[in-house]
Amino acid sequence: MASNSDFTTHKRESVVEVFGPGSDSRKAADLARRDPALYNSLKQAAVYEFGLLPEEMLNRASRVKKEDREARHRANLAAQKDESFPLAPALADRLGVPADTKVSWETFQRLMGRQND
Repeated sequence: MASNSDFTTHKRESVVEVFGPGSDSRKAADLARRDPALYNSLKQAAVYEFGLLPEEMLNRASRVKKEDREARHRANLAAQKDESFPLAPALADRLGVPADTKVSWETFQRLMGRQND
């Protein structure tokens, strides 16, 4: 992906304030000078999340490949679902947690020492 910013975390109101109809271009220019990463992230959201701007308004380095956008969308959908599962009783016992404990895949990987935050 072209940028490390996460344009999917912005609320529509924040994006519309800078890039929506009737927005103040001076405010956008000031934000671009003060916080270029936030400006870029908001602009990506305006393009990819809310359809306020055409993709051509982004410079090439800020464009996100279609595959990356689709992968991000799938990841966001998975995060919204409750995809927790119960630990096997023997595993729960070894980890020192109650037998009926449910965990997400990410938590399970952390418990097993395979993923760090």
